Amino acid sequence: MKIAYYVEYGYHYLEHIEALYKEHEGMIITLSPITAEMLQKKDYHVKLANGHTPDLLRYVDADVVVYPGNRKIPDPNKKHVIVNHGVSDKTFLTKMGTGNFDLVLLPGQKDYNAIAETGANMGKYKVVGYNKFSLLNDMEPINLFNNDKKTIIYAPTWNYSPGHGGINIRSSWTYIKTICKAIGKDYNLIIKPHPVIDMLISSDFYLYIIDPAKDNIKYIDDYRSLAYMQQADLMLTDISSVAYEWLYFDKPIVFINPNPAAVKKGTAETAIWNVGELVEFRKDVIGIDSEVSNENLLRTGIEHAFANSEKQQHERDKLLKHAYLSPRDGLSAKRAIEAIRTMYEGKMLL
Repeated sequence: MKIAYYVEYGYHYLEHIEALYKEHEGMIITLSPITAEMLQKKDYHVKLANGHTPDLLRYVDADVVVYPGNRKIPDPNKKHVIVNHGVSDKTFLTKMGTGNFDLVLLPGQKDYNAIAETGANMGKYKVVGYNKFSLLNDMEPINLFNNDKKTIIYAPTWNYSPGHGGINIRSSWTYIKTICKAIGKDYNLIIKPHPVIDMLISSDFYLYIIDPAKDNIKYIDDYRSLAYMQQADLMLTDISSVAYEWLYFDKPIVFINPNPAAVKKGTAETAIWNVGELVEFRKDVIGIDSEVSNENLLRTGIEHAFANSEKQQHERDKLLKHAYLSPRDGLSAKRAIEAIRTMYEGKMLL
C-alpha cells in the first residue's frame, strides 16, 4: 500500500503527518516551497505541486491519499482518507464536509459523537486516537531558558469565528502587550502562536512588542508545538484547539476571553474553559485596554491556576479521555495506519 500525504500549505498539519510518516513512509505533497525545503532537509520524500488542481494526483504513485484538511483532490483511482488535525469546541468539524472521503479517522469519542449527532452514516468513521501524540514517544523537549522560573506557554488561536459573524475571537493582536507586561520578570514566557498567524502577520509584530533585552520571553516561529509544551508549567490561550492537546500534560491552564461581548463561558464552544481559570479583560468607555487592571487580572488568574491545579486534575483527565482514545499509549499513529490498510484491503472496520 502506497500512501501520499497532502499537507497543502498548512504548517499546522505537519506534526500530524510526521507521526503517520514515521509509521508508514510515503510521498508528502505540498504547495509551499518553504514547507518542501524544510521537509527535504529531514530527508522526507516530498513533491512540490504548482497548485490545488484536479489533476494534481495524476502522476503521484499512491494507492491512498491522506488529508489533514478537507480539501480533497478528485481522483477515482485512489482512496481518500481524512485525519482530523485538532480537537476543538468550535463547530468546524461538523461543517467540513467529511462525507465524500472513503475513511475518516477521529481522535476520540468527543468528535465521533459530534458527527453522529448530525445523522451521518458512521460506517466510514473510525476512532483511532490522536496520531500527533505518538511523536512524544521519543521526543526531547527544547529547553529555552537557563533559570529556575516557572514557564508559561502562550498559544492563541488564529482566526475569526464564522459562528460569531466574523467578530475577532483571537487574543493575540489585542492583548499581547498586556500579556508580556503581566508576565514581567516573574515567569518565563514562550509565545507560540498558531502557525497560520505567521502567514497573516509578520513575526516582526511580536518582536516589536517584546523587549529583546528580556531573556525570559521567547517568540517561537516553528510548526512544532509539543516540544515546547513539554517544558512549560502552564498554558495561556483563548479558544484555540491547542488547549485540548495541553490536557495530555496534566498541568494548569488559563483562558483569556478574547471578546467577552461575543464569547461566553458555559456554551458548547467554550466547554474546555471549565477545566481552567478564565480571565476577562476590562475596557474603558472608549474601548482602550485598561492595561494596569488587565495585567493584575492576568497575574491573579495565573496564581489561581497554579494554586487550584490539583483540584481540577480530575476534570482535566476526564475531558482528555473523552477527546482522545488511549492518549498516552503511544500507538495512535499505528492504529491510524492499520485502519487505512484495513479500508484499502476492503475489510470491515471494527
